[in-house]
Amino acid sequence: MHLALDNLRKRSGGAPHQVKPGLYYSRWHDSFDATRLMLTDIWSELSVKGDVVARLVDPNTVWVTGSHDAENLQQLISQTPSATLNPYLLVLKEGTWSPCQFPREHLLWVGYRKMVQKAQQRDYAEQSGFLQSRKDVL
Repeated sequence: MHLALDNLRKRSGGAPHQVKPGLYYSRWHDSFDATRLMLTDIWSELSVKGDVVARLVDPNTVWVTGSHDAENLQQLISQTPSATLNPYLLVLKEGTWSPCQFPREHLLWVGYRKMVQKAQQRDYAEQSGFLQSRKDVL
């Protein structure tokens, strides 16, 4: 594992692209952008408000902002395509990624829940369709 991470680090020269203050996206576009979340030092060095929060859109695209940056968090929730690798926001704390959780009273809670529910409904429909098409095997 260490060798693989060292090789990825060598391929990763430079920081993610800054779109505007506090909002970044991965710039490598080599199908390893999401994997680079394992290189936590790349992300922890970014200038964001609060903890680093990431959204994995696909293997080539990761969006990042800060946990105390409501405007940029709203962009991650509302302007990222719904067909994503992972609908959940991840937060980096003490070198470890974990699911980002908003309290119910947070102004972004409703929008975030809607985004997650929409992705879950999409996944359920896809899986149900696949299982229905495979009744002969089941």
